[in-house]
Amino acid sequence: QAKIRSSVGYTGNVTFSPYQAQTTYQYSSDNIYLNGVGADIIALGNEDLKWQRKFTVNLGCDLDFWEGRFSLTGEYFREYTKDVLMDISLPPSLGFIDYKENFGEMENKGWSLNLRTQMLRDTERELYWSLAFGTSDSKNKIKKITDKLGAMNDENNKNETKKPVPLYEEGESLDALKAVPSLGIDPETGKEVFVKKDDSLTTIWDYNDKVVCGTTDPKFRGTLNSFLTFKGISLNMSFNFQWGGQTYNQTLASRVEGVNPNSNCDRRVLYDRWKKPGDITDIPRYGVTAQLDDRFLENSSFLRLKNLTLAYAFPQSLLKKTNFFTSARVYLQGQNLLTWTGFTGLDPEVATNVYRAQYPASRQFTLGIDVSF
Repeated sequence: QAKIRSSVGYTGNVTFSPYQAQTTYQYSSDNIYLNGVGADIIALGNEDLKWQRKFTVNLGCDLDFWEGRFSLTGEYFREYTKDVLMDISLPPSLGFIDYKENFGEMENKGWSLNLRTQMLRDTERELYWSLAFGTSDSKNKIKKITDKLGAMNDENNKNETKKPVPLYEEGESLDALKAVPSLGIDPETGKEVFVKKDDSLTTIWDYNDKVVCGTTDPKFRGTLNSFLTFKGISLNMSFNFQWGGQTYNQTLASRVEGVNPNSNCDRRVLYDRWKKPGDITDIPRYGVTAQLDDRFLENSSFLRLKNLTLAYAFPQSLLKKTNFFTSARVYLQGQNLLTWTGFTGLDPEVATNVYRAQYPASRQFTLGIDVSF
């Protein structure tokens, strides 16, 4: 059985609260000036705010073979959005954190693939095994930005030297990570060697030399699930994975290289730092400030055993003898049991574009009983 489906749509939406296009005030009896009641600004509006408009094309197919033992679903989509809405950060001195702005136009495209198959189906021995696999990917590209956003890019690029900041530039992705390329630590001087945009080398960091060095968006991500049942015993496993994508390890930059060695610090600061000419290391000499460069970009690919459940369901022949229970099941479950990754932080899954030693996903064990009457 085969099915092909497609859809085309053009929609507009408003992803902001009412009156956000207007600057609003609130009168307060606490603000008395002479004989009048004063008012406070409670929301900073944007009179030029527009609806976000999106044109979407979707094409998919559904395939079923061998009486449903094998099924495959695939989908491709493409979206073009105009007047994209986003929160623009503001200086704290203005009294507001951010405000809504239409920053330009953006294109999104991607695909998804889902497969499900029954590997074993033995009704006589009551043995069943099925697998489910799903993966997807999506990419975005900024097609056009407003003059306001361009000015904000210049300001953010100039002021931030320690971690990546959002830089929305035409032709690039929202997920792009910009940093100054580095060749590592010079064994003779202990200083870091940077690559300028004209490919010349220098030991002086310059924000004008930032280029796209990676992206937080992986090449693809997905899940793999296994369901095995033999008589009343079941063993279910769930994996999730991510291939590709980078994360900026801010903890390594600020809490290892940027830490004061006179205080409590990572032992690498004392033992692995450059000390004399000829030392081969990835940590510069004391006194060299860690800057925003691609040495701190790490691959965040991972494979994780997300869930493992072993259970036993009591047979109906036994439950009927009780004249009380209609079903009973005992199970042992573990979550976040194993993770395979090259990422040096605590957890690649909780890391976003900037890793700051966020708490990792907890490993949990549960022993339980499900009964019904």
